Amino acid sequence: SMGYSDTPSVVCDVNRQFFESSPPEQFATLFFARYNDRSRRLHYVNAGHPAPIVIRADGAVERLGSTSFVVGAFPHWSSEE
Repeated sequence: SMGYSDTPSVVCDVNRQFFESSPPEQFATLFFARYNDRSRRLHYVNAGHPAPIVIRADGAVERLGSTSFVVGAFPHWSSEE
């Protein structure tokens, strides 16, 4: 465990640190995910990054679209998981 209870909390902390340490015109896209192999569930946040592709065991293809805006552009950031 990383000391965070959910994926958005990790990215929220990254956003705060990026915002505080970077010039105002700088921002970043970010994809962050946690995979639970027992439940076979992927929990992710996509902060403005090009959509990653998941290829499922049955061959189905799924794009993981954005769940929030980029990091580092605003002092407060939030997202759904």
